[in-house]
Amino acid sequence: MNNVPTSYAGHLYVLAVADWSRMKIGYTQGRIETRRRQIAEKMREPLLLIQALAVADAPFMERRVHEHFRSKALGNEWFALTRDDVQDFEQLVQKIERVSHRSTMWDALASRIKKGREQRGWSQRDLAKHAEVNHAWISRLESGERFNISLDAAKRMALA
Repeated sequence: MNNVPTSYAGHLYVLAVADWSRMKIGYTQGRIETRRRQIAEKMREPLLLIQALAVADAPFMERRVHEHFRSKALGNEWFALTRDDVQDFEQLVQKIERVSHRSTMWDALASRIKKGREQRGWSQRDLAKHAEVNHAWISRLESGERFNISLDAAKRMALA
């Protein structure tokens, strides 16, 4: 996640009402305790900070965690989570970060291949011929599509 602007860094948090019947999953780029107080004052009820994790891209991570718990959504970032959900929260966030890191590496490979091809003035078919790969692979790679490709084929495209 080194390519993520530092302006997106922040904390992903889980807040709960006193009886744990509703939990809010959100993010802040400021102080977590300040954010907890703001929400509690607005709701006029105490909130417990259940979990908080530093993340490189807080808005992205919040969206992905919301998607994961979509079936438990109550609306407005509030969820009916179980204690097991909360216990697994950190592992879920780490898994999402690993997957997004792989996507970043894939995008970097695609960018490098396209840049090299364009610097040589080659079409996608030209690169395919020199790298001895199917030209459709290059089109799919440059368009951002994810697919299985051998390390050898990716290396030939990058070095052609």
